[in-house]
Amino acid sequence: MAGVLKPSGVKGEGSWVVNAFSASGYPQKDGLFDGKIGEYNGSSTFYWSDANCYLDITFNQKTNIWALSHNDYPLRNANFTIQKWNGISWVSFSIIQNTRSDVSNIWTKVINEMPQGRYRFSGFRMDAEWYLELPPINKYLIQNKNNLFKVEDEEVTDLGVVTPTEDLFKSQGMDEIPFFTELMITQLGNCKVLKWTDNTNDEKSLTLVYGCKKYIPLDKIQDEFDILEYIE
Repeated sequence: MAGVLKPSGVKGEGSWVVNAFSASGYPQKDGLFDGKIGEYNGSSTFYWSDANCYLDITFNQKTNIWALSHNDYPLRNANFTIQKWNGISWVSFSIIQNTRSDVSNIWTKVINEMPQGRYRFSGFRMDAEWYLELPPINKYLIQNKNNLFKVEDEEVTDLGVVTPTEDLFKSQGMDEIPFFTELMITQLGNCKVLKWTDNTNDEKSLTLVYGCKKYIPLDKIQDEFDILEYIE
């Protein structure tokens, strides 16, 4: 684990497994996570110096990836080429990346909410350290009048309760806002989607993220995910 060397204000650290790697110098298997800033060719630095260098790593849960620029060569900060293992072969994987800082000894959150899975990172780059942060937990429930619902595989389930408590969100809440099919809209009528989060940076933990009218076209509904108001 990264130990005391980590970005300011991050949440808890996730878990991972380094499966295989190839890098310049004398890197160690978990050198990116040892809490040390070493020499550019030492055991605590990962230097992707050419196309043959790679990091094969499994994230055991959704993960925010933070990278620390090296003191000696901060300009070596090209974005990654990423592949994902699908159980049979490596396939190209695309996700938004933030270019790591080119200033020495600066943390950058380079990838937000990397999905769980096994990945292969390559590119011309040198990182002194990584921190794999557990992202905030977001949970969603659907509310119609005083009734609360969830959706699994397009199946609408009435939870039989009327009060959206923290425990209910944690035990029954959906991880994502569902796509509303015409059948679901017919069943739910005029409804709204409530969001609960454990993100301590949010002033409010419970918000209304989406209002759904029964006869609004589906493409219009999918565009209305902005936060509308705070629910007391």
